[in-house]
Amino acid sequence: METSGQAHLVVAAVDPDSQSDARTQLELLKRLLRKLKVEGDYAATIARTPQGAEICCAFVRSSDADRLAAFGDARPSAIGAAWATARRFILDASARQRITEVAGPPQARRPLPTR
Repeated sequence: METSGQAHLVVAAVDPDSQSDARTQLELLKRLLRKLKVEGDYAATIARTPQGAEICCAFVRSSDADRLAAFGDARPSAIGAAWATARRFILDASARQRITEVAGPPQARRPLPTR
């Protein structure tokens, strides 16, 4: 169900025991979202909190948020009334593995053409 004017939030808390940084994990989630062919608009960013880094993904469509939330087994969160729905999960090794299986590995950057 779509709620007029409010976005759907999915927060992935970066596991402090992870060997990769938050930016690398943000790129992993972006690769996943491209593979899932998100239907509506969305935004994803890194938020720094006293508890550590979190990747915040806001979606126009609840179905897009549901798809990401399922990969992390996200649970409802009382983040705030500004969101139509809010869920949170820890981006631990198990969640990263499930996501990587669909998202695939990062692509090597192509060298710039020479003239």
